[in-house]
Amino acid sequence: MLVFRVFPASFDADGDTLGTVHDTVVVAPGTTVRWERVGPAFHTVTNGRDSGDLSAASEYNYIFDDTTTVAERVFTTEGEHDFFCYIHEPVMEGTIIVTSATTGVGPPGVLRRVAFTRPPSPNPTRGNVAFAIALPRTQTVSLTVHDVAGRLVSSLQSGVLTAGEHPFQWDGRGPGGRVLESGRYFIRLVAGDVRESRAVSLLR
Repeated sequence: MLVFRVFPASFDADGDTLGTVHDTVVVAPGTTVRWERVGPAFHTVTNGRDSGDLSAASEYNYIFDDTTTVAERVFTTEGEHDFFCYIHEPVMEGTIIVTSATTGVGPPGVLRRVAFTRPPSPNPTRGNVAFAIALPRTQTVSLTVHDVAGRLVSSLQSGVLTAGEHPFQWDGRGPGGRVLESGRYFIRLVAGDVRESRAVSLLR
């Protein structure tokens, strides 16, 4: 189970209790997410993003008042699930990423650093390969592809990405769209002090 504490001005799952933090968490399918109200304020937990409208709650809308202080929901569908308090958005927002690939995620599921959340697939591949990374906050990210000698063959991302999960693809090509030879290549992720690589076998 993953627990969000519902403070007067924030949803907090990582323990920092900062009122302006948009916490992004990564959980496995079937995880129960629990929201617990802290303090006397009136709040809601509603799925959606930046709507400001109660009708946006197409899946769920939990109301916290003097009689209801806890709400739970089981997340089974993989993907990115946003939620907010429709009274206090955009300060009170959060994101739950449901994925069966949780490499780089520390207990109890809070994404504390950039991580690969979906490994390169298909792998081996004859061309296109898809994968995803997730960020706990907005930051600068570099994604490059290198051959076994460490030479750069493709640049997929160089710049700022927002918090949350981001899908990427590599088409198995090098500089100028050149078709690369069969072999082993490495997708390299660099963000802050994070340095990670994932191997891809290319078959021609």
